[in-house]
Amino acid sequence: MGQRFYNPETLEKVEGLRLARKCNGYPSVTTATGYRKGPGLIRYLVRQTLESSLTLPHQEGESLSDYSKRISEDSKEHASKAADFGTVIHNDLNNIVLGNSIAPAETEKQQKVRDAICEWYNNEVKEVRFSERSFIHPLKCYAGTLDLLYEDNNDELTLLDAKTQAVGPSKNATFYPEWIMQLSAYADMLPTKVKCKTLVLDSHEEGFGFETKEYSDEELDAAFKSFLGLLENWKYENKYYPKEHFKNS
Repeated sequence: MGQRFYNPETLEKVEGLRLARKCNGYPSVTTATGYRKGPGLIRYLVRQTLESSLTLPHQEGESLSDYSKRISEDSKEHASKAADFGTVIHNDLNNIVLGNSIAPAETEKQQKVRDAICEWYNNEVKEVRFSERSFIHPLKCYAGTLDLLYEDNNDELTLLDAKTQAVGPSKNATFYPEWIMQLSAYADMLPTKVKCKTLVLDSHEEGFGFETKEYSDEELDAAFKSFLGLLENWKYENKYYPKEHFKNS
C-alpha cells in the first residue's frame, strides 16, 4: 500500500505525497510506522518468499532470473490476498459492533473469524462509543482512522486496534512493536485518557479464535516517543513538513 494522508480540513483520505502537498495533508499513522521495516515484517516477507519457492516448481528451460521473478510475484500475491482479507474482516468488525446487517460469509475461514469477533464482543464490550472514525493531531501533524472506542464491562474506555494474523495451531499470536506505536499515536489524538488493546483475529484455517493484549502506561509512553521519532524521520526523508491545524471534528 502506498503512502496515505488526510486532509486536515475535511478528514478526507489522500493517496500519495504529491496530492498531500496541495492540501497540507497529514501523514497517516501507518505511513509513519511503515517507514520502519521491523524484524517481524522482514521475517514475514522472507517466509512468504521461501514458501513460494517451495511450492512453485522450476519449469524446464526457465532461466534462474525468470524463476526468481515468478517466486517474487507469487509471494507478493499472497501478501496482497492477506491484506485484502484483513480489510474484509475490519469491515465485518465494524458492522458487527454497530449492529449492522451483513451478507453471509463467503468462506468458512471468514465465518470462523466472524464467530471470534462475536465471542470477543459479547464478553468485552458494554457500549460502543465509535467505530472507524478518523482524527488528526493538530500539533504533531499526523492523522489516522481508529478502529473502535468502547466502554468495557468495567466501565472503562478502551481503544482497540484489530489485526488479522495467520497464527494457526501454535496458538501464540505475535504482537509487533509497530502495533503499540500505532495505538499510542491514536490514543494521543483523543481528548480523554483511555486503555489501549490490540485484538488479534486468527486468519489461519486451523485458527484458535482471538487473543487480546492490553498495554501499560509505561509501554505506551515509550512507544509514543518511538513513533514520534519515526514521524520526524519520515518528514525529513520526504522533505515534507505539514503545518499545524486547529480545526478538528
